[in-house]
Amino acid sequence: MRWHRIRLGGSAFEAAAEQDNFLRRMNDWAVRRAFESSKLGIRLRTERAEIYSDWDGDDKVWHLNDTALDVYREVGGSRDVEEVVERVPPGRMQCLLLSTEVFRV
Repeated sequence: MRWHRIRLGGSAFEAAAEQDNFLRRMNDWAVRRAFESSKLGIRLRTERAEIYSDWDGDDKVWHLNDTALDVYREVGGSRDVEEVVERVPPGRMQCLLLSTEVFRV
């Protein structure tokens, strides 16, 4: 599984606000997609979306798996990916922010 590192912007307060905004939007998107597909009787495969966060100095950093990055982009996320790795670096999994099943086409 690949992990994509993005850096949230601004001060600690701005990064926290951005984080809350995107986690809410991503969760709403996943719930809405599940509801709409079940309403239509469509069975879609699921994939786990996960985001871990940590601090790099004064900067808030997210590590998103492939599925979480897709959802982040789907809801308007535009931060550049700084690095792609096969594993989240040891010690970086301090905070699991999101772990949800996402319905995929």
